[in-house]
Amino acid sequence: MVYFGSKRDVLHHLSPVLNHSMFSKLAYHELFVGSGCVLASVKNKVSYCASDLSPLLITLLTAVQRGIPLPYSSKARYKELRSAKSNDVETATAAYVYSFRGKEWGGYAAVGRDGRHYAVEQRKQYEALRQSSSFCNAKLLASCYSEQHTPKGMLIYADPPYENTMSY
Repeated sequence: MVYFGSKRDVLHHLSPVLNHSMFSKLAYHELFVGSGCVLASVKNKVSYCASDLSPLLITLLTAVQRGIPLPYSSKARYKELRSAKSNDVETATAAYVYSFRGKEWGGYAAVGRDGRHYAVEQRKQYEALRQSSSFCNAKLLASCYSEQHTPKGMLIYADPPYENTMSY
């Protein structure tokens, strides 16, 4: 199951542009990192930075970067964690890995009616990010794009959440 809003299906269009030789040796900044799949596909940059408004998402991605195991979450535990409003790896994993379509607290979705193990699929996608040096070396920030510095001399990828669709 792909993260809600993921660019995984269009990477074959995005990657050649983001990895074009004219952008080599620039710093790279991604303003809305989401699932991290675009960041993971970027190569040959001086540095990598990615941000997102959700502190829970950044907690999850940081755990993935550091190789911290993503904990299992039962439906009951998912509900407890959602109510607790903590910002730790267990809560972040429940919020994204065990949520429908990877949307923060989008409803518990461990196994679908079709027998697919959605949480297992989500977990594999996040763990696959560890194979990317750009993802593993990126500085991750939990911040709003409008609060970030005015960048100069860098490649910026900004694909904001879409208006008038499901809120984040």
